[in-house]
Amino acid sequence: MYPWSTIQSTLQHTNVKLIASRQRAIAEGDFFRFLGVRLAMAVEPRRGSLRAYWEKEVSEGFVGTAANFGERFCISRHTFEQISSALSFADDIPSDDLWKPIRSIVVGYNSRRQDVVSPGDIMCVDECMSAWQGKEGKHCHDGIPHKTKIPRKPEGIGAEIKAIADGDSGILLGLELVEVHSVRSRNHFTRNLVRALLWYSASQSLI
Repeated sequence: MYPWSTIQSTLQHTNVKLIASRQRAIAEGDFFRFLGVRLAMAVEPRRGSLRAYWEKEVSEGFVGTAANFGERFCISRHTFEQISSALSFADDIPSDDLWKPIRSIVVGYNSRRQDVVSPGDIMCVDECMSAWQGKEGKHCHDGIPHKTKIPRKPEGIGAEIKAIADGDSGILLGLELVEVHSVRSRNHFTRNLVRALLWYSASQSLI
């Protein structure tokens, strides 16, 4: 389901930074192990620092089992930290597109879903949030270009994403970033998203 072209470009741009910092380049296996660890961290959260995920023994006085990610996922903490610091989805050439650093992921994701997913009769349009606790673009050059605040969301500060999903399986079919205010005022995101994703069938119902 992950677009292969996006994987290749991610490896290319990430390896440029790794090599520049005199670290070894990574291959597909390293990247997928890195993604596996990120998913495991979400499913199996641990208290404390990042180091806790690579501990082989539980500290005295604590109940449970050690995460031991190094042996379980065959990736060292050092390698994980190197990939985290160098992870890039685009080059560093300046661009007028404020979302260039992640634009290729969204485009590749939507294209791949269009190619391989056949939804049911009902499609649902809604918004998602990607939580953001870092800097904001209006205050610095490397912050998030546009930060949305939705109090009703569990984590309501971050990047807002318009999404369309299959009503039967719950599988996301496509995403559209809510960009800076000046762009958002020119684009009706939900309407454009629906129009762009109606290649499936005109007989399907939208919610």
